[in-house]
Amino acid sequence: VEKDKKRKDKPTYCHDRPENIIFNCAPKRPKNVPCDIHHCKVQGKDWLVLVGIHNDYPYEIFAGEYTEDMYVPKTVKEGILQKNGKQYSLIVPIRKSEVEYKDIACVFLQPNHRSLTRMISLALRHGVRPVFIAEQLKKADEGISEFSTVVSRVFNRYMKNLDYEYLEKNGTKDVCEFCGSSNWLFTGGCKTCADCGLGSKCD
Repeated sequence: VEKDKKRKDKPTYCHDRPENIIFNCAPKRPKNVPCDIHHCKVQGKDWLVLVGIHNDYPYEIFAGEYTEDMYVPKTVKEGILQKNGKQYSLIVPIRKSEVEYKDIACVFLQPNHRSLTRMISLALRHGVRPVFIAEQLKKADEGISEFSTVVSRVFNRYMKNLDYEYLEKNGTKDVCEFCGSSNWLFTGGCKTCADCGLGSKCD
């Protein structure tokens, strides 16, 4: 009974759920978007993930394995994603000079990764928070398991802060800063997050 109650009380991150789907319009993309550059290793393979940021929020993503044509030093953590027509370029500072990698989608993304990153970017710019995207990626089949692991790992770095700030702005302040849950376990004068076990608050 306790397990069932816990499952029903799990937060939905939405206070007033609408009865119908609400259609959103994505903000217009500037020509240049700053991006965070993440270097990941999964099952012995090196991956590069580029997360475009618009108004301090993830707007688009590119993710693929390292290639000789798309080698970015691990010391480089930031860059610019520039859109020219239908092509995207990555501009990064390397040794006090700007280096431009042209048509990055075709250079280092496999066809299936290219399609997935387009869909993920579409979801981001239309208001789907990273926590929901990461949850769906974790359910992916073996065909894209490495890709979904990489993207979920990167999104974990964003959703802890972004979802907490989102919930705080929308009136739910008593939430776990790590997972956004409001499901607390009380022990003495302290309470611990029942969903992730990381968040804790004491009187």
